[in-house]
Amino acid sequence: KEFDFVLPTSNKKIKFRLLTGKDESDIDIMDKENEEKNDGVSTSSSLRLERSIMEIDGVRDKMKISHILKTLNLLDVRKFKKYALSWYWRYSCSYTIRK
Repeated sequence: KEFDFVLPTSNKKIKFRLLTGKDESDIDIMDKENEEKNDGVSTSSSLRLERSIMEIDGVRDKMKISHILKTLNLLDVRKFKKYALSWYWRYSCSYTIRK
């Protein structure tokens, strides 16, 4: 399932999905590899954004999305993360209750 969000500063419309346990495992592995190449600098935050954002202003190409993400305003990124986290909690709590 994809969710919609409009970035407050740039007004870009994005569609995102919630990350799965497999996504998180893959991100951890890629982050460890990247840390070795980048003098211990973690890329997990960027990797999470790239995995969860499926579309920006109608663009679904992952390479183009990656490029757009690198140019986003920090306020946009913070607001998106807060919004996505609220969806994560709604979904995980409703799943637990329905179980």
